[in-house]
Amino acid sequence: MDRGAITAMLPHRPPLLLVDAAPRVVPGREIEAYRELCEGDPLFEGHFPEYPILPGVFTIEAIAQAACLLALVTQGTEMRHRIPCLMKVSDAVFRRPAGPGDRLDIHVEILQTWGEVWKLTGRVDVRGHMVAQATLTATAFSWQQLKSLHIPSQAG
Repeated sequence: MDRGAITAMLPHRPPLLLVDAAPRVVPGREIEAYRELCEGDPLFEGHFPEYPILPGVFTIEAIAQAACLLALVTQGTEMRHRIPCLMKVSDAVFRRPAGPGDRLDIHVEILQTWGEVWKLTGRVDVRGHMVAQATLTATAFSWQQLKSLHIPSQAG
């Protein structure tokens, strides 16, 4: 799955689109994706000017976006036009920082599903070394559900 297919599926846009490609997707089971971190990437601004490292929250978000792609591919058109939302992040572990020039290799597996609620486990590696891992629980909301929660849309 290339960047064009990803942007057609995910509502995220740069600089917060954290998946460049997903070369392997097994619907209902797992996904392998990646993100190339480049010098000058806005994700590093201010974190930290002398030694730029990717904030851990963005590493977890990369796992979440790959998980969303997996859910979308698995559910097909049922999930289109819905907004993915994290419900819970648990057992997050950070082992080493990632920075400019690194490639985040993202692997996500489905652990369990309950209707529109998904529990997944994800891991990010750089050059074969674990950067982070976490267990995520997520769902997807329709625009109407988001409006009922008083979350305004920026769409016209």
